[in-house]
This record gives sequence, C-alpha cells and structure tokens, in this order.
Amino acid sequence: RGPAIRGLCVRAAGLLREGGGRGEQLSPWCVAHLEYAVRSEAKGMKVKSLEELLGAFNSCTASQEVALRRKSDAFHAEPEAALIAAAPWEQIVGARDDGGGGGGGRKCALVVGRARALQKVLKQQGFDVREWNRFSEGPKPGTPWPVIIDDGDASSSGERPSCSVCFLRYPGSADALDFALHGAASALPRGARLFIFGHVQEGVLSAPAAVS
Repeated sequence: RGPAIRGLCVRAAGLLREGGGRGEQLSPWCVAHLEYAVRSEAKGMKVKSLEELLGAFNSCTASQEVALRRKSDAFHAEPEAALIAAAPWEQIVGARDDGGGGGGGRKCALVVGRARALQKVLKQQGFDVREWNRFSEGPKPGTPWPVIIDDGDASSSGERPSCSVCFLRYPGSADALDFALHGAASALPRGARLFIFGHVQEGVLSAPAAVS
C-alpha cells in the first residue's frame, strides 16, 4: 500500500505545484486525506520528500482557507449592504424630526446583531445607536438582554428612553429570532419600526411569519 499512496501523493503534489488552476480540482477533503496518507507513511519516506509533499498540501490548504474566508465575509456582508443601499431610515419621519419613540427629541436606533457598517451609517445620519449582541465578539462581551442606558431623558412617569426604530440581523433560526424579537421589544415603544435583514439562505424569508 505504501508505494501506491506515495505515488498518488507525489502526483497530487505535482498538480498543486504546477498551479494554473489544476490544483483547484483537489477539494479540501481530498487534500486532507492525502496529507493524512503522507503522514501515515512518513516512516518509509525521506525527510526531504516528506517536507516537499506536506509543503505543497499546506500551501493549498492555506490558499483555500483564505478563499473560503473571503467568500464567507462577502456572504454575511450582502444583506447589510442591501439594507444600507435601501436606506429605510429616510422614511422614518418621526425618528428624524420630532424624536418619536420616547427619546426626548433624539433619534435613537437599536441594532441587534453584528452590523458595524450599518451602525456607522446610522451615526452619520444623526442617530444615537444602541447595540445588542447576545454573543461576545473579541474583547467586547455579549449581553443576555438589551441594556438601555438612561441618559437623563426619561419622562416624568419614570419610563426609560427607548429607541424608535430597530434593525435586527436575522440570527439564523426561528427560535433565535423569537428570542431576539422579545429582547428588542423590551427596548422599543409601541409603534416603533422594526427592520429584519438577512440572507435568503439563512432563512430570513421566514421572518414575517414569526413577527405576525
């Protein structure tokens, strides 16, 4: 078995080194299995030959990882970019002019989920942006429920200031969406606007049923 595996790996490594798109025919799973085969037969191979084969496979895996990461980033950015292009906040007269939503004359927007580009645009439009992420991101911890800080704009009745519009990134499942909607509702007054955005492949088309 050893000679056959070595021959197959040598041939595959040659394709990877040649480039020109021929190495792209090898899927990540194929490369992983070939690398495993090389390591399994490492005892019968010279160190130099082993390093050359593994080097080719590692290089291929690294390039595929970069490509997949870029594709994933683009996939997750598409819904946010589409929302920014639509600019629905321009139609929210109450939020822009008379401070509707209990914000004491301020324009306040709650953003649920990761949406950095959206937050930047909203701030440029003069919104006071509140953010809620259930999960931690880097050094920034997540919170189980929206935290709305009272900045002294509460009414005499003791109500805390709330946001007049919410932009909610579809969290990927009906149960997660149900939880996110309840959390967002705690920070929104009656009559506030809600915009749910996400990718079709994430299941965002099921959002209207959950809201109704």
